[in-house]
Order: sequence, then C-alpha cells, then structure tokens
Amino acid sequence: MLEILYQNKYLVAINKPRDLLVHKSFIAGNIEEYAVQIL
Repeated sequence: MLEILYQNKYLVAINKPRDLLVHKSFIAGNIEEYAVQIL
C-alpha cells in the first residue's frame, strides 16, 4: 500500500519506496510491479 500525500481530481502525490518504479519503461528490464498498478 502506498501512502497518498495529496490527491485531487487532477493528480495524486504518493510516498513510494525508492526501488519502486512509477511506470513501465524500456530500461526497467523484467520488473513487473509499478506504482501506477498499485494505485
């Protein structure tokens, strides 16, 4: 579970672990879990 610091209808600010990527990227390799999936 990610801590939501701020939220409105346009954005969400979260406190995420440093090793968790925000979204999928070609440099991510085999990582399959991202912050946008958890939210």
